[in-house]
Amino acid sequence: MCAQSAGDVTMGQLQDRVAVVTGGAQGLGVAICRRLAEEGADLVVADIRVSGAEDVARTIAGETGGRALALDVDVTGEMQVRQMIGRILAKWGGSSCPLCSPAGPRRPAGTRLAS
Repeated sequence: MCAQSAGDVTMGQLQDRVAVVTGGAQGLGVAICRRLAEEGADLVVADIRVSGAEDVARTIAGETGGRALALDVDVTGEMQVRQMIGRILAKWGGSSCPLCSPAGPRRPAGTRLAS
């Protein structure tokens, strides 16, 4: 789920902001990455498939002229998420960022969320 819907922004609204997309190496994640970069965001493509994340980051940066960073992150691991945040802050500082997370922990088939 996105903290801010990419469809709700106007052109360039994300200039000088950092956008983090977990699961950004494939499918919906790639589309979200592309849209956020088109809006001017500095892009973090985070995925457990780092080679895919690197390809997406390189391609989108080439298409938009923006900055993109690929990170190898398993969002099911709290320490990896903390390290990801630390790397982003060290590279680009603490500008506000939309977080889009089409990736996330998966539940085994047939399990239910607690009510």
